[in-house]
Formats: sequence, structure tokens, C-alpha cells
Amino acid sequence: MSAPVKGRSGGAARLRGEDGVTLTELLVSMLIGSSVIMMVFTLITLTTNGSARVTSRVEADQSARLAMNRVIDRLHSTCITTGTTPIEPGSSGTAVGFLYQTGDAVTLTPELHWISFSAGPATLTERSYPWTGGDSDENWTFGTTASSTVLVKDGISTARLGSPAATVPVFRYYGYDSATGNIQTIPLAVPLSAIDADEVVKVEVAFAASSTTSPVVSGGVAESVPVLDSAFLRVSPSAGSGLENAPCT
Repeated sequence: MSAPVKGRSGGAARLRGEDGVTLTELLVSMLIGSSVIMMVFTLITLTTNGSARVTSRVEADQSARLAMNRVIDRLHSTCITTGTTPIEPGSSGTAVGFLYQTGDAVTLTPELHWISFSAGPATLTERSYPWTGGDSDENWTFGTTASSTVLVKDGISTARLGSPAATVPVFRYYGYDSATGNIQTIPLAVPLSAIDADEVVKVEVAFAASSTTSPVVSGGVAESVPVLDSAFLRVSPSAGSGLENAPCT
């Protein structure tokens, strides 16, 4: 008679065992796994949206700066003769007219330029009008039909600045305070009269731009980046209080 093999019955019992996870344990495991997956997807979504927002703002800021530099460069070239009135009467919060002249010739031909903001479509446009006659800024005449039209920037809007934020005009104009010799803090009334145009020594330009290639929409409106800069139209510093501080002098 052979001896029984030890441990065989215990191993067989373990093989025949049907113990496993309960339904409750399975549901808890599934819930934890789903929560982890949702957290991962949420993190990915937030990261992607944040990256897209940063890319959009950088692109908008770069394109807005290029447009702003063009406008400011134009305004810095308005003092074509000493004592001239560079800013045109009738300039407003949405359009600025100015004399423009560049080159290296002995005698340069002036042009009349207007840069205008249009809310619909949201564009900033520069138009040039050719000189037609006159021998000084006091009697220069210019054509009524633009010789060239250039789209400076599209996808722009009026900027909201300050705290609390408030919408400001695209163009604002300042003269000197005769009592203090400092530039006024309150802009001149627009459209500029001929008298006020003679006093403009600073033009402030402000607008907001959104990305034209990868705009980020928040609340149904594309997010925009405000930009602000100024052009000073006086060659020398203030002459002090009580003295004339005309532009281009």
C-alpha cells in the first residue's frame, strides 16, 4: 500500500477555489480609474488651451506693435519745416491727418496722409494725397483722390485702458499748458479746430488687436491685446510757462 502524497489535497483545494473581487470592489476600482483618466484629460485640455491663449496673445502683440511702429514713425516725420502745423484740422478720435515728407533730396515734395480707424470692418488704413501746388505749408494744396491706400492692420478694436478699464479713442491730441509749461493731461476736443491743431505737440495712439491666425475666443469674442504709444511733435523741450510752445519748433 502506497503512502499518501502530502500537500496534494491542499493544492487541489486552492485550484478549485472561486474567490475573486466583489462587485463593490470592481465598481470602486472602475470609479477610481475613471477619475484618474478624467483628471489627466482635464490637465491636457487646460494645458492646450493655455498654450493656445499664450500663442494667440504673442501673435496679436507682435502684429499690433508692427502696426503701431508704422503709425508712430509716420507721426514722427510730420515736422517737415520749422514752425509748421503738422496735424490737420478735423483730425478726430478715429482719424488723424498730417503732413508727411521723407527722402534725401534738397527740395522734398510734401504729402498729406490720413490714418483712419474703421469699426466695421475693424481696420486701420493709411491714405496718401499728392501735393498739387503751393510753396509753403501756409498755402500747400493736395489732391482729393488718394494716390495710395495701405491697410496698416486688420482685426483691431478700440482699447480699454486704466483702472477701472475704460474705452479710449484711437487718437488723442495734447498741447502745452501755458501756465505750467507741461503737456496737458486732458486731450484737446475733437474734431480739432484750426486753432487747436496749431497747438498739438503730442499725439497718443491706442488700439487693441486680436490674432488673425489663431484667435482665442472667450464668451463669443476674440481676446485682444491693447497697445499704447505716443509721438511728440516738438523738436526742443518746453520753453517754460507763459511762453509759446508751438509744434515743430
